[in-house]
Amino acid sequence: GLDAFRTLLIDRGHDFWIGCGEGMADSDFAARASSLRCDGVGAAEAFSHCFLANSERPSRDVNSLIDQFGLGLRKRRPVLDPGESAGCIFCLVSSHGPSALSSQRQAMSGHDRRLSTEERVRRSTLAFELVTEAKLLATAREFPEHFWLTACSGVDRDTCKKRVVTIRVDGQLASERFTRCLIAQTEAGGAWYCCCLNIFRRSRWTRQLARRRVLQWKMRRLRRRFPRRRRKNLLRERN
Repeated sequence: GLDAFRTLLIDRGHDFWIGCGEGMADSDFAARASSLRCDGVGAAEAFSHCFLANSERPSRDVNSLIDQFGLGLRKRRPVLDPGESAGCIFCLVSSHGPSALSSQRQAMSGHDRRLSTEERVRRSTLAFELVTEAKLLATAREFPEHFWLTACSGVDRDTCKKRVVTIRVDGQLASERFTRCLIAQTEAGGAWYCCCLNIFRRSRWTRQLARRRVLQWKMRRLRRRFPRRRRKNLLRERN
């Protein structure tokens, strides 16, 4: 049953594929396992072992395992069917090192849309931080030109992370554009704020360059505003 699958998956990391077969006993599924395809790759080519168990509620049991161990190599969950009939659940693993499907995924970019959002969060360079609403707003005020704010409602914080790695800001993925993401739940508890930031501590040379550019901008504005002769008189008066 499920306990045997939990024991099997506890040390597998994310290199596994779990699924279910409705209206099919485990003995019937075993005959079809060799023709099963996982994300376009033959199960017999990608994995070495297939473990099976009968189940009264296959999709519910698979989703229960996903809640505990993650999606593995799947891209999304199986649809939960309240009126499903009995069937079986299965788990494909490789006992000879990383599976062929896992090796194929590792060669992909962390932003590849063929990966599940769960895996994109794991491989993202964004540093996610769970903070209070007050700290999030204080950080946004401290760096007013370096943040992008959005909100999610009716979801948990893990789903917020998944939404952030798929969001595009000015045509660029947020996970490529920013370095940190602060997540805070509102005081009312109904929604989550996600604040993506790029925080750069400016060096002394950068600060001097910024002051020089401000001075140049002021001089250009002065030239446009006053004629040359009047500008000379104005400078003499100031001196």
